[in-house]
Amino acid sequence: MSNRFFKNTFFGLIVGCFVFFFYSGAVTAQTVPQVEKKRVEINKAIESLTDFYGDVPPSYSCKKPKLAYDKIICANKDLQLLEKLLRMAAVYAYENATKSETNHKTFKNWYRGISSRNKLKTHQSVLDYLIENINHSGYGLDID
Repeated sequence: MSNRFFKNTFFGLIVGCFVFFFYSGAVTAQTVPQVEKKRVEINKAIESLTDFYGDVPPSYSCKKPKLAYDKIICANKDLQLLEKLLRMAAVYAYENATKSETNHKTFKNWYRGISSRNKLKTHQSVLDYLIENINHSGYGLDID
């Protein structure tokens, strides 16, 4: 085998890897149509909740994602935006329902439980979960 073969093969491998990583990044960066339609309202809702509920931690971890739910949310900024609204709206609803303030850093009851999140293994199932819970949070923002 000649050096030219190895150079061409190596070059092809590099180009192939570049295309793969570029393409996979483009897929995860796609916008979510439901978010795109309501982006202004979602951002306004988050802004209105930030002073009191901006310290509520995410339900997912991008440092060491274990669940498919975490990996899917970490790969998409629009899903992160929906999750942020959900966690803030859910704590808001909880505090209003109980008429008491809760510790935002340790509050874990705002999502319907880890067992239901374990079942979310696709982008669509995570999106459906977030939208359903936002729509039922009592905050008054319906995303369709």
